[in-house]
Amino acid sequence: MLLGIIAGLTTCALWGLTFVAPRAVAPFTPWDLTIARYCIFGSACLLLMADRRFRPAGIAPSRLLTGLLLGGAGYVGYFVSAAFAVKLSGAAVPPVIAGTMPIFWRSSPIFGIIQRRGLL
Repeated sequence: MLLGIIAGLTTCALWGLTFVAPRAVAPFTPWDLTIARYCIFGSACLLLMADRRFRPAGIAPSRLLTGLLLGGAGYVGYFVSAAFAVKLSGAAVPPVIAGTMPIFWRSSPIFGIIQRRGLL
């Protein structure tokens, strides 16, 4: 249990860095930060996948490629958007918006319509 709590706290701290880093490395653009971040993440993933236990198994290659493309586009798109938001509005506003968005989405009338039609 303690390890899970430590992992959760570490996750929150690293998520918070998403909103602090663009201000901390001011001479670099959000694009520079994004490229550096994903080069490091990609290298770490390749190192982990050298061990067979960390390789995806039982997934068709077409589904794996689709998942990688959609996940990469969403992940990079989110980080670039967050980095530009921090640069343009400061470090306090974007996390408030990102943190309250699930509440606003759940309480929105659009969510009820989608849920009644069985789309979600």
